Order: sequence, then C-alpha cells, then structure tokens
Amino acid sequence: MDYGAYDLPSVSPAENRATMLPVLLQQIMSWEVLINSSMAYVIRIMPLFFIFPTLNFAIEKKSYFSFCQDQFKSFSKCVLYSILQHSLIAAFVSISTFIIFHAIVGLFVTPTLDYITYFGSFLPDSFYANHPLLFIIFMFSTIYFAFAFVCAFTSCGLMLWIKNPYYGIANITAIYHLSFYTGSFLDALLNLNFDLFWLGNTVVAFNTFSTTSQVFIPLIPISLIGIVLVYFGIKKYAKEARRLNIIES
Repeated sequence: MDYGAYDLPSVSPAENRATMLPVLLQQIMSWEVLINSSMAYVIRIMPLFFIFPTLNFAIEKKSYFSFCQDQFKSFSKCVLYSILQHSLIAAFVSISTFIIFHAIVGLFVTPTLDYITYFGSFLPDSFYANHPLLFIIFMFSTIYFAFAFVCAFTSCGLMLWIKNPYYGIANITAIYHLSFYTGSFLDALLNLNFDLFWLGNTVVAFNTFSTTSQVFIPLIPISLIGIVLVYFGIKKYAKEARRLNIIES
C-alpha cells in the first residue's frame, strides 16, 4: 500500500502508516474475514474433501466377493453397514479438519460484528459475538457435517454402479458445480421459485440470509438420490454375487 498517496490525509507516509496500519490490521484480523476468505476458496472444491475418503469403500467393496460368504450372514446388510461407516468416517474426518483449522487460527482473530450469518438464527442474540468459536463448531458440526455425510453416502452409492471410483468422484463434482453455479441463474431466468432447493444455500451457510432449517432443505433431493443409488445398487451388487455363486440364493 502506498502510504504517501495524494488522496491520504497526511503528506507523511510514516504518519499515514502509523495511523492506518492498526485500523487495517483490526479489520483483517477478524472472524468475519477469516471465515469468508477461507470458505470462498474452499467451496470451489468442497465435495472433494467429503468424497475422497470414500475411495476406501471402493477398495473394500472388491473384497466382499472373496470373504462375504464366510464372514457375513447378510450380504446386503454388510454392504449397507460399510457404506454408512465410510460415510460417517468421511464426514467426521473432513469436518474435524475444518474445525481444527478455525480453532487454531481463531486464537489470533476477534469478532467485529454481532452476527455473520442467519444460520443459527434461533441462537440468543450476540451469541456469535460472544462465542465465535462455539458458533463455528456448531455450524460445521451440523449443516456441513450433514452435507459431508450426504455427499459421501451418495458417492458410495454411485460406486456400486461403476467400476472406476474416480469416475464417480468426477461425476459428483461436476453435478455439484452445475447445481451450485447454474441453479440460481436458471431460477431467475425461468422464474421457477426454486431458491429453497438451491444447493448454494447449504454451501454458503457461513454467509447466508436463509434460516437454520432452510439451509438443510437442498440436501433433501441429494439424499433421495443417494438412497435410490444405494438401495438398488445393493440389490444389483447382491444379484451379481449370486450369479457368481458367492453368496447363497
């Protein structure tokens, strides 16, 4: 920054620096700047944090053909349990990373506003201002954990239908960007009043005008897709195993 610029109040760069630098640092070292700056870049690749841990399911899936007959009474329940387990692990690991990052960096910043988002609107007034870290933990442990679980669950369901798991990751990432970046545009263009189901309401929960309940609504159609993929995928997978005489008919 040019502290000797002509439009600054003092002609002395040293005086301008001494006056303005504390103000600039106070503005930068705030929870609002930290959250908005970090999440603004993360949302571009957010699904990858949730989906990549599910690659272990694709590896584990191949072992069922060899070991399910002796170790599991129900093949379908075995696969469903593994999907739920990997989805929870993926959500827990990814969200824990976000929380730990903000907890560490949060030691050096302070809140400057009474609220940063309408998410958590049911909380007491100034809850964010008084307890910013608790608010961040609450936000990541609820809406973003749910989003992570749904993405991972849908990813596992898609892996039941394709042989190469990386194709599943690419497809889910493409659908995410298509929904996030074009959903609001199509809603305005076609006047569909589809705003409640726009995925962006969930993704930008850290800076949204939607209430706590509204940010969960976009996860409903994704969850239904994941349930359909898992339900019929397990049936397809079990049928293939029976055809190979690996599990009992």
